[in-house]
Amino acid sequence: MLSGIIFQKTKIPLPKWFTTIALAAQNNYLIGCLVDDIKERVRDTHLSEGMIAGLSLLVRGIGIMNIILASINERILEIGDL
Repeated sequence: MLSGIIFQKTKIPLPKWFTTIALAAQNNYLIGCLVDDIKERVRDTHLSEGMIAGLSLLVRGIGIMNIILASINERILEIGDL
């Protein structure tokens, strides 16, 4: 956009075709940057969700094993009292 700054400094009006092309190029660049940013954020979100889900499954599995172990120990005590 250096040429746009030069036109502004010299007070020469920009041709209509020039501003249209410059804005289109700038908008395409900005849209491309936004799309890349959104893709990166979605990827990071998926990774975070996957890690949270994995951790949740691990904790839940440990909890279920703990309940099963407590039930088995309780049954062993009940059977031993007979």
